[in-house]
Amino acid sequence: MFEGGTPLDWRHVPLDVLARWPKDRPAFMLHSARPDARWSRYTVIAQPTDAIRHEQGNTRFSNPNNELAQRVALAHHPFNDLRHILEADADRSLWLGTLGYDLARSIEHLPHPTVNDRCWPDFQFERCAGWLVHDYQTNLWSAHGSYT
Repeated sequence: MFEGGTPLDWRHVPLDVLARWPKDRPAFMLHSARPDARWSRYTVIAQPTDAIRHEQGNTRFSNPNNELAQRVALAHHPFNDLRHILEADADRSLWLGTLGYDLARSIEHLPHPTVNDRCWPDFQFERCAGWLVHDYQTNLWSAHGSYT
């Protein structure tokens, strides 16, 4: 899944790496509560450099002046926008994020409007130029993207 990268000679567990992460740098971590290769093989830790978010019918970049935002014309349709953004950034970054439950309304017509009681976006993805991967099966770390 995470081919290549630069091997790191680290013996830390992922939560130790997160605890040592600089306080002034944002971090995004995908980590299982069951750190066992049978259930969840990888942990990913990354520093987001930008984000995209779709809510209330609009897709937007957290930094509309960056080069990627300037190259992608947004149609404010969640799946089209997401596809165009990922294609424009192919093989440059890792995108980590969430899909909201109410995104289903972009796929099918549901009979009753919902109450937006959580104020969650339809989706939000963080753009990470560099990321670190811990493989629980081999107990090895590797650096990817701009961290190589």
